[in-house]
Amino acid sequence: MTRAASELGIARNIRPERGVDLRHEAHLLAMLALSSPLLQAEPLSVAVGDSWAMPFAQITYTRGQGSLTGGIIYDWYQALSKQLQRPIHIKVMPPNRVSLMYKLGQLDLRCFSTPAWSPEEMGSRYRWTAQPLLQIEERLVGLGDLPAIQQIGQLREHSIGTVAGYKYPLLEPLFKQGTVKRDDGPNEMTVLEKQLVRRTDYSVVRNITLQYLQAQDARWRNLQPSPLQVSSTSLYCALRNEAALSQEDLAAAQAALLAQGAMQRITDQYR
Repeated sequence: MTRAASELGIARNIRPERGVDLRHEAHLLAMLALSSPLLQAEPLSVAVGDSWAMPFAQITYTRGQGSLTGGIIYDWYQALSKQLQRPIHIKVMPPNRVSLMYKLGQLDLRCFSTPAWSPEEMGSRYRWTAQPLLQIEERLVGLGDLPAIQQIGQLREHSIGTVAGYKYPLLEPLFKQGTVKRDDGPNEMTVLEKQLVRRTDYSVVRNITLQYLQAQDARWRNLQPSPLQVSSTSLYCALRNEAALSQEDLAAAQAALLAQGAMQRITDQYR
């Protein structure tokens, strides 16, 4: 519970005695709200694509509307909001909609991305933090009775499960040549579900995702990562130039959290 919520909760438990004007309670509530830096600060707008799955994003749907309710991304934004003393409003939507809002400058903040995934022209509208949040690695995974992929040439004539809209620079030449079949799914979980029922030969998955799933359910332990690394990517935050937050304040808050081991503690929960 935030400090502001706690204060307001205390205030709601105040019961006016006989003869005390109820306006006094309303005035007290207003004063408590105004005294909270978190409530005073202008919120930052954030959007998360619904292609993210656990351990990065737990998305809960109510009447078709998704809300971010857990996972690494949720935990980070909660920690960052507290550090900044500023609310962060998160919307969940399809990845192409997130990209459009980003291009139109309708998002204040975008974490868990990288300049390599961003259109070059966005460099004039957003600035990236110099310090990465974390490093993610992707590998090919396959069922135990398939040979582990040591080099890219072994993939010829195989099908590979991938996430729709994601780019895989190491594999793109093979997809274009048609020597390897790309089989898209909406997120990593769906891709791996297809892998288990042998609809694909191999899948591309983040190491942390596979570790999380294998710790949750024994059936995922049939999937074995190959030595071949598909990618290793540093993830950052991008801040809109016109956002109600300076780049210096964001950098300082992020640096403080990382120095305190906040991201390490968050990711350790999902391994």
